[in-house]
Amino acid sequence: MPESTVIKLAKGVWILLYPGLTPWPDSLTLGASIEDCIVLYDTGSGAPESILTLSSSLAEIGIKPWKIDYAIISHAHLPSSGGSYWLHDSHNTTIAARNPDSRWIETGDPVKTAANEYGLPFRPVPVGVEIRREGPLPGCTSKINVMFTPGHTPGSISLFIDAPDATVIAVADALGRLSRRWDSDEKLWQSSVEKIARIDADFLCTSTSCLDRRAASRLLEELAEKGAEWVD
Repeated sequence: MPESTVIKLAKGVWILLYPGLTPWPDSLTLGASIEDCIVLYDTGSGAPESILTLSSSLAEIGIKPWKIDYAIISHAHLPSSGGSYWLHDSHNTTIAARNPDSRWIETGDPVKTAANEYGLPFRPVPVGVEIRREGPLPGCTSKINVMFTPGHTPGSISLFIDAPDATVIAVADALGRLSRRWDSDEKLWQSSVEKIARIDADFLCTSTSCLDRRAASRLLEELAEKGAEWVD
């Protein structure tokens, strides 16, 4: 039997994909099952091995893909959103994202999704729920809340999970680099960093790893000092 790659972060919260687990550019993907509401936060790149790994991880924790209420997409970039087509096309999962990133996901824009930078195709997928407000999604528990954290991209969103034994804030690339190609905004980025820093969570999960409170505090302090990094 292959060694498990799923990491349990808190009761009802798991890390299902993370960079280095497959050869593809997969951002960290979380699964959460809280009070009968099941969500994913991001979906990986959508490359074949990533899909197989995500499917295997879901099976390991006992979540059937067609039972997922929402795949909540942090932003349009392929490492975070590329696997959405598999969930939607194969399992009728509702994809939830915020404009304009939602539009880029639906059109498969190769620049805005950064697919051209990774040399991978982006398969467009319908966004079933356009997220227009912060808080819980329709029919989902108030223990899982969407937060707006734009800057990296205009529609970047984070997720706050109040699990029974720990709190988790997942921010994907909200703390990451900026580019004019993605319509990044430094002032919005700075506001989002400050907003995230005000959240007292047990774990902060970026697109690459989950940090405990102390490590997260150090990272946020460093970012506040250094400011945003532009790639172009």
